[in-house]
This record gives sequence, structure tokens and C-alpha cells, in this order.
Amino acid sequence: MICDPAALTGSLKEKGWAFPFGDLLSQDRLMEELLSGFAEEVEQSTHEERHVVDQAALLWSILYDVVS
Repeated sequence: MICDPAALTGSLKEKGWAFPFGDLLSQDRLMEELLSGFAEEVEQSTHEERHVVDQAALLWSILYDVVS
């Protein structure tokens, strides 16, 4: 089952939630083994506030890169 990226974005926006990308960054093995291609974006997302659409796009990309 694949989550629609627009639905993910809508849920984050509706609830006023932000994804804690710092939680990913704090997991060295995860970042080294599965998310190394996203390391720069994840780190950037921990240091600056990103629009909900940008957060959802990064999160969706990370999730489905790992799934594939």
C-alpha cells in the first residue's frame, strides 16, 4: 500500500504537525545505511523551518526510497 503524497501533506497541514527530522539524524546507523542520500536535506531540515509541503515531500521521498 502506498500513501498518496497529497494525503500525507494534507494530514500534516490539517493537524499543524511538523516532522521531527532531527530524530532521523540522531540515528547514525539509519543515516549511514538507508538514508545517506538524504543526509544533507535531513540535516538542513533540522536547522531551519520548512514549509509543510517541503516537509511532506522529503518525508514521502525518504519513506518510499527505503520501501523500494
